[in-house]
Amino acid sequence: MKFTLPLVIGCFLLLSAARAHARAQLLDSTLDKAADLPGRLFNRITGKEKGLDAALVRRTKKYLSRMERAENKLAKRLSQKDSAAARYLFSGIHEKYSSLNKMLT
Repeated sequence: MKFTLPLVIGCFLLLSAARAHARAQLLDSTLDKAADLPGRLFNRITGKEKGLDAALVRRTKKYLSRMERAENKLAKRLSQKDSAAARYLFSGIHEKYSSLNKMLT
């Protein structure tokens, strides 16, 4: 019995130390993941921002092309009625839309 009690206490201390070591490793890996979180979050937000920006540029270009076609139709209709007024109102349409498209790229 004299040897059993020290053996039990020794095993208990050994298991406690092993458990504390495992817990410390778990805490270290958790802290490493937490330290990496801002970088991963920033990368994810940046990726989403780039995707949204690309979608916005694509939609804006599409909208500009629709507006240019509509203005060309109006210019054509007006030129049938009054060509001088059409030249005055719609001069430089193509250049205006070209410059707006260049600003988007």
